[in-house]
Amino acid sequence: LLYVIERGEGVLRCIDFDTGVEVWRTDPIARTDGSLAIADGALAYGSCANALHVYGAKEGRRINTIALCGDCQVASGPALIGGEIYSGSRSGHFFRSDARTGAVMWTNQDSTKEVFTTPAIDKDVVVFGSEDGKVYCLHRDSGQQKWSIDTGGLPTSPVIASDKAIVGADGALLFLKLDSGEEI
Repeated sequence: LLYVIERGEGVLRCIDFDTGVEVWRTDPIARTDGSLAIADGALAYGSCANALHVYGAKEGRRINTIALCGDCQVASGPALIGGEIYSGSRSGHFFRSDARTGAVMWTNQDSTKEVFTTPAIDKDVVVFGSEDGKVYCLHRDSGQQKWSIDTGGLPTSPVIASDKAIVGADGALLFLKLDSGEEI
């Protein structure tokens, strides 16, 4: 199956990859600039409606709509793992939400500008870049900041590889120690 989001109205379409036939589509939500995450039979994405949206991957049934703060449009791709959604927002707030219940489990407000990057997750931490030029590492269970570093540029979506966080910033590729944020 192929999933496509219509940017203008946030309609999510499921297309049979082999035939090109539309399998299902959702109702319009709001403008959607980010990508979607897929895990454990669910799809999650954010929109300019200040919310995260969760659907079943096979049938397109709405599982949840998770309301965020008033200036929390989501223009990035969220991460979906173990039934939890991790996502930044236009306000700079970063959220951990439960995809099934719709509960916001914690909110981090350390970023001073928009968070449009897709976060990287491991068993203990979540790492994301912000328009304030910093890369943040939060404790996954509490949302408390473990470390942050100023990249001197605009960070891209990070990846976690073993004990490192890797992120681009204005043409430089930074390798950071995952436990401290120290540049390698």
